[in-house]
Amino acid sequence: MFDQKTIDSIAERAATIECFNITLTQNTPTAPLVFNGPGCLFFDASKALKVKVYSASTTSDSSGMMAFFWSDHVGIVPDERYFTLEAEDTSGKIWKNPRVLVERGIDTYPTGSVLEVNLNNARSLSELSHTAEGGSAFITVNGRYQMPFNEFIDNGNGSNELAKLSFSQGTRTVEIVQKITKLEINIVDSKGAVALDSLFYFLEGISIAIGQLLEASFIITRNGTAYETYIMGAAAEDTYTLAESIVDLFPRKETGLNAFLQMYMKARPKGLHHLANYWHRLRDISKANTEAAALVLCVNIEGMIKNYFSTNIDLDQKTLMEISDTRAFIKASGANIPKIGADAILGFLGGLKTKTVSAILSDMGTSGEVDKVHVKSWKDLRHTLAHADNAVISSNNFERFVFDLHNCLALFGKLVELCVARLSDDSVTTSLALEASKKLE
Repeated sequence: MFDQKTIDSIAERAATIECFNITLTQNTPTAPLVFNGPGCLFFDASKALKVKVYSASTTSDSSGMMAFFWSDHVGIVPDERYFTLEAEDTSGKIWKNPRVLVERGIDTYPTGSVLEVNLNNARSLSELSHTAEGGSAFITVNGRYQMPFNEFIDNGNGSNELAKLSFSQGTRTVEIVQKITKLEINIVDSKGAVALDSLFYFLEGISIAIGQLLEASFIITRNGTAYETYIMGAAAEDTYTLAESIVDLFPRKETGLNAFLQMYMKARPKGLHHLANYWHRLRDISKANTEAAALVLCVNIEGMIKNYFSTNIDLDQKTLMEISDTRAFIKASGANIPKIGADAILGFLGGLKTKTVSAILSDMGTSGEVDKVHVKSWKDLRHTLAHADNAVISSNNFERFVFDLHNCLALFGKLVELCVARLSDDSVTTSLALEASKKLE
């Protein structure tokens, strides 16, 4: 286990992890190039994670080095440009990364080589001598965040600050504390394990809920005797996204965030990858670039409808299954049906199975699932973007354009909320959707 001083230095991205032995092996099945020797994992001036190796076995005269440097590639980087990292530090931990890109940062000499390259992450798994029931996790996230904090902490200046959020989820308790430049998150489960990979979904769920990007800088998990550590290669410090929060962020109003997170963690493995990608698109879009924001939002909303709300509710399950089976049969029998005929039949059957995006949104507006005004704004905004002669040229047009843009942002947030609710089995899902419907009415 790391001592607190080491944990703090890694969390601050100022640590150097000395290693007795580091091996970087080229990802190729035949005669891989290997760098091997002592070195370290460290953070550079920009706080990016790097590995440095002093390899005596790989010299400037090595045939493998000549072949590697003189080989050229165009387009997608081939697998043989990547290496697998294994590094044993002074405490015996083994740090691994199966995909380290090696293109620059190699100095070769007749006596060996010095290699210094970026890592997108480093991960170690070790076994402790004593076990503990349940599981726990510690996460650091760079940046300052707006959350429904519900507890005071000592800020070190002789006063207290409302900067801690605590809530429970069954046997699991979560504590989130806002420090000066980062969040510290502690999760303890008295019965079950806390899987490291699930924590990326956990942070993603919080990000979508509050409308700010959370990316882990450093994670430690302990489950039984297993002690796992993860260091992100480059941790983002800018928390901005165009997205708005979809839960209440007022102090001591943590119920909405807690409920959404529980739903999100249940729904995420069931197919929310499209939703997550749509949300992440909003990260690099400035509110000042209204046309780019409008374009991304219109595409996002259309994608959400097509991927999560496009099944025609007027058709029963048996008919939908028959349509699906027929389409599969036609695709499998392509050699026996002329392509032009097969495409026409498939298009017709697809039309039976789904409604247009515009029709689905209109139905959702009529039913109260989403706001009718927001639906109209999406249609108007899409029409404006599709016709160059409708470009914003006057102050009145611009005011309407921005109005529609904000409505589309709200519509996207509502679709995210409804999608998570539909894919979650939690009974709180239904009550949340009904409550939202009542608010619209």
